[in-house]
Amino acid sequence: MPNETDARVWLRANGFSKLADAIDEIMRTWRERGLKTRRNWWEALAGTPKGAPMTVEGTVFPIIAAVRERRGLPPVDGAIELPPGVTVPEQVPQARWAKKRRRRTAKPKPKAE
Repeated sequence: MPNETDARVWLRANGFSKLADAIDEIMRTWRERGLKTRRNWWEALAGTPKGAPMTVEGTVFPIIAAVRERRGLPPVDGAIELPPGVTVPEQVPQARWAKKRRRRTAKPKPKAE
């Protein structure tokens, strides 16, 4: 169940419903093909690190300046600027991708003779 940090929910709430519908269509085709592909759609809305629009399944996604800033990428010309008062939700840290401490393994003790 999508929540308010889901890109599709945010897009619909802020006047980008055609983009949200495009994402839904891509996800529907993946399900029909039996794929279990997961995607961070915020990445698609930020564009590539070099500043080009990202293409997913033949759909070119426009770059949204605030999303690009949220990801820590440099600004690019032609990015969509949001109206005043509209903000992008903060990134939610994912435990799945957090750095994990390495477990130290015990060294085998030398055999006593």
